[in-house]
Amino acid sequence: MAGGLAMLGARTSYVGCVGQENTHSQLHPLYDDLRQRCEKTGGKVVPIAPPAHTAALEFDDGKIMQGNPLNLYRATWQGVKSALGEHAVQTMVENCDLLGIVNWVMMPGVGGQGGIWEGLTNQVLPKLKSSEPKHIFIDLCDPAKRTDADVSTALTQLQAMNAVKNAAGVHSAKVTLGLNLAEAQRIDAVCGAKGFAGAGDQPTGEQVRLASHRIREKLGLHCVVIHPREGAGATIENGQSAWFDGPLCEKPKLSTGAGDHFNSGFALALAMNLPADECLAIGTSVSGLYVREAQSPTRPRLIEFARSLAQS
Repeated sequence: MAGGLAMLGARTSYVGCVGQENTHSQLHPLYDDLRQRCEKTGGKVVPIAPPAHTAALEFDDGKIMQGNPLNLYRATWQGVKSALGEHAVQTMVENCDLLGIVNWVMMPGVGGQGGIWEGLTNQVLPKLKSSEPKHIFIDLCDPAKRTDADVSTALTQLQAMNAVKNAAGVHSAKVTLGLNLAEAQRIDAVCGAKGFAGAGDQPTGEQVRLASHRIREKLGLHCVVIHPREGAGATIENGQSAWFDGPLCEKPKLSTGAGDHFNSGFALALAMNLPADECLAIGTSVSGLYVREAQSPTRPRLIEFARSLAQS
C-alpha cells in the first residue's frame, strides 16, 4: 500500500517489518526500491523488524499463499515507539492526512491490549491539535485466520478509534475499513449487519454496495469499502454510497498485491475528499493497472488509464 501511494505522488512514510535479520534498524536491501519511492516524495522508511516471507503460487482460478509470518510478531506498539520515539510518532500522525494500518490478522501486535491500535487510540489521537480528523485506513487481511471473538474485539477497537476526540472536542479520526468479498462476508456475519442477506455466493454490484451501507451503519465507522474482482462498492458516513464496475482483467500478469493497490488508490482519493464513486474509480483503476502491468502505476499512467475507461 505504501509503495502504491508513493508512486501516485503522495508524500509517503512507511514504518514496518523491512529491517535486516541481525540489525533490525537497518533496511533490508530488498526494500531499497520502497525507500527510494518514499524519499522521492519527501517521506521515509523506518524498519522496526525483519520481513516475513510468503511464497505466492498463482493460477488462473486463484492462488495459494504459503506464509512464514514469524517476524511479523515483532511489530508492536513498543517497537514503533522505540524506533521513532514517542514525540516523533505524535508528530508524524499530526502532520499526516492518511494513516494506513494493515495486516491485523498476521500481526498480534496490531490489535488487542497494548497493541498499535490501542496505542494510537489512547496515547496519540487524543493529543492531536488538528481541526480536521485524520483518515485511518484499516485492512484486516483475511480474518478467516481469526476466531469470531477475535474479529468482534477488533471491530470494537476500530469503533473506539473512530470515536476519539481531542481536547477541543474535535473528532481525531475517520476510520475506513477495506474488505475484499470474502472478508466482507465474514465481517457481516460477525457483526450481524445482514448486509448480504439473500445475496447468495456471487452478489451483484448493487448487493455489494448495499452490504457496504449496512456494515458501515452497524459499525458506525466513517467508511466501509468492499472490492470483489468485478468492481467495488462503498458507503461513506455523509450518506454517499456507490458501486463502480471495475476493469476486470481475465489474465492478470500479477494478482498478489492487487488489493493493496486498490487500497492505495481508494484511500488517497478519500483523503482528498473526492465523492464515493470517484474514490472507487481511482481504486479500481490503480489495481486494474497493477494486475495488467505487474507494477505500481504512476499518476500520469493512472490518469491515462482512467480516461480510457471513461471512453470505452
